[in-house]
Parts: sequence; structure tokens; C-alpha cells
Amino acid sequence: LYGKIRSNRESALLYMIKRIKSSELNSAELEQELKEIILERESIQQDRFDLIIEKCPIIDISEKENKEEFFARAAGVLDASFICGEREIYSKLLSREAESSTVLTPHLAIPHIILKGDKKFEILLARSQKGVYFSEKAPEVKIIFVIAGSLDERQFHLKSLAAIAQIVQQPDFQEKWLNAQNIESLRDVILLADRYRN
Repeated sequence: LYGKIRSNRESALLYMIKRIKSSELNSAELEQELKEIILERESIQQDRFDLIIEKCPIIDISEKENKEEFFARAAGVLDASFICGEREIYSKLLSREAESSTVLTPHLAIPHIILKGDKKFEILLARSQKGVYFSEKAPEVKIIFVIAGSLDERQFHLKSLAAIAQIVQQPDFQEKWLNAQNIESLRDVILLADRYRN
């Protein structure tokens, strides 16, 4: 428990209260209420980026994959949000990576693409427990943020990249991300992060 508190105080708090809570309390409702208390305590005013993260798809991958397999998986998830179709999303992700690698550190990649449409913007979060092979220099990328948006969302696209940059530069981010217990815990790592909000 001490280790959990050191690496992620908020997750440890949620975990402890879940363990001692009354059986009549709904777990999902309790976690949401606790999150709201934490946000209020930290005086966090949610912005558009937070609202997108609250609803964005998250995938937690247990097996080893290469970038082509990951991009195919991501395109399948993002397909529901865009009219261009899964094949074009996959092609754009591959082209963007070939043009200039989106891998920023040995464990972090932020593939980002512009797609057809108006007022469309989506973020997909992914954790790969064994790593996605992007290249020889980045054989085990475990933290992936995929950003896809229409051209008219270009400004917000850049703001989202800036928000992600602030989050991932926190000293304990990678540890929190890799140790998160489930998809909602991954979401909370982003939502509870200390960053400048617009």
C-alpha cells in the first residue's frame, strides 16, 4: 500500500475506499464521486481536452504487436467517428509514420493525422504491456496517444499535443501509466494530471 501511495496517491485512495465501502454502494458511482472530489480538491477546471478524454476509446494490449498491427487496430476503433473509413485511417497513420516518426521516447508515441470532415476530433489512448514495435530504435513503445481530427480542428489538434506533452513530462507519469489497474485507471491518469488548462 505504501508503494501504491507513493506512485499514485489518487489511485491508492480509490482502492482503499473501494475495499472498505459498504456493499450497497455501486463501485462505478463511487469511483466517479471520488474522482469529482479529487478534481474539486485540486481546483481542476475541466477543459475540452478533459471532456474528450472522459469519453475517448482506450485499448489495453496484452500481446506484442508491430506498428502495422497496432495501426490496423486503432483504425478499426476510430472508424466509427470518421466518414473516411477504416482503410483510409490506416493508410494515413502509416504514411504519417513513414514521413516522420511519431515516436518521441523509447516508450512513447503520438501518431497524429488529419482526416476528411468537419468538426471531427478524436483521441485514442493505448497501453501496450509488451510494447509495440515501431522501429529498431523504438522496439517496445508502451504509451500511445493517437490523435485524429478534421482540418478545421487544427488549432485544437495543436492544443491537445501541448496538453499531452505536459502530462507525459511529469516525472511519475510512465510509472502511473504502466501500473494502472484497468482502462478507467488509465483514463484517470490523464484526467488527474497536473497541467495548464484552457
